[in-house]
Amino acid sequence: MGQTLRFTAFNSILSLTLVVSLNGCVSASFNIPNNRFMTPENNGSSFSSKAAVGYGSKSEVTLADSSDFSQAKIDAPVARDSDGVFALAELSLVPMVDVFYGPTGLGAKVQVWGDATEKAKAGNFSVALAVAGEQATNKENVTANSSSGTSSYKVEGAAKYQYLDAMVLMGYRASPNNLYYVNLATNTIKAKGLMTQTGSENGLTTTSSLATPSYDGRETSVLLGLQRSYDTLFWILEPGFSNVKISSDEYAVARSRFSFGGTLGFKF
Repeated sequence: MGQTLRFTAFNSILSLTLVVSLNGCVSASFNIPNNRFMTPENNGSSFSSKAAVGYGSKSEVTLADSSDFSQAKIDAPVARDSDGVFALAELSLVPMVDVFYGPTGLGAKVQVWGDATEKAKAGNFSVALAVAGEQATNKENVTANSSSGTSSYKVEGAAKYQYLDAMVLMGYRASPNNLYYVNLATNTIKAKGLMTQTGSENGLTTTSSLATPSYDGRETSVLLGLQRSYDTLFWILEPGFSNVKISSDEYAVARSRFSFGGTLGFKF
């Protein structure tokens, strides 16, 4: 079993009561983006850029939660549908190469076919390849104090995750303002969680921790998009279908969903 387990019991009944009362309140979890909002047409001339914010689909994966303390073991992970805010910024280095920050981190996009947005006309067919990556930790915590003020406890959940996202984008400009596109995206995922409880009572500090197994996984999305653009303003609607799978030596979880999102942005 690829699992590390370390558990030190608290000396007071009060600490155990607190753990039970906190069940489910804190988790080691992270969100996997399902939408991308990337188009195959680059911006164009050097240093031209665009930025957008939006709302779309994500898949939340919980690796452990505070109930694990009462069991002194890690349960199987749980995946569920979620939604959230997205941000996107792109900057052209040369007409066919953009760098960007997107839902799955920092990346680069190379347009291998067709005209960039500044020169694209109706009938333009475009193809681009993009890659992005991110390494981060998502943390949650809760703190409680006893009524007497002599005891305090903190429970923290931390999920460390890593993304390596690859995209193949194809688009067709149906009119000067309307670009239709397809994004075939696959995101390779590595993740690990840690639950920690720290208690202080009458000057004595104790710590309990539970570490999850290391997980490998993949999120795959087929996304269809419409970008409507004007001189400085643009918006995107992006429906699609996504599948998430993560597994360790002992556990595995998978979830499929229809995804949908939209963004509003500006060109500079």
